[in-house]
Order: sequence, then C-alpha cells, then structure tokens
Amino acid sequence: MSSTDVGCCPWTGPSTNPSPCLSRTRPAAVGCAGGIIAVGALGTLAGQIFVAAPVAVGAAIQYFTTITQPFTPPTR
Repeated sequence: MSSTDVGCCPWTGPSTNPSPCLSRTRPAAVGCAGGIIAVGALGTLAGQIFVAAPVAVGAAIQYFTTITQPFTPPTR
C-alpha cells in the first residue's frame, strides 16, 4: 500500500484519489441532516409513546371518574 492509497470508504477499497469519499458520494452535511431527521423522528415517536400516551390515559381516567360521580348540589 503506497502513501496515496487512502481507501477511507469501505465500499470503494484503496484509491489513488486523496478524498474518494467526497468525490463519489454526497457531502457529509447531507448525511448528517439525514441522520438528524431520522433520529429526530424516532425521538418524536418515543415522546408520543412514553409521554403523551400516559398523559392521555390519565386524562381519560380523570374524565370518566368525573362524569360517573353523582351530582351533589352546592349548599347555601
């Protein structure tokens, strides 16, 4: 392997191009943005499951407890 064999991309193997990853693929910022979008979507889904769903269940319990209680008129 000579000093010009960079081979930073595992799918391309050794290359004489000093930066084969950048010349054959899109810029790193595009990959980072894709990762942010994917992880952000997973975070949103996890938030809905672990935060919003228990709050909705608690609100439903409180609602049905309230509407099933007998009416007690206020005292004067």
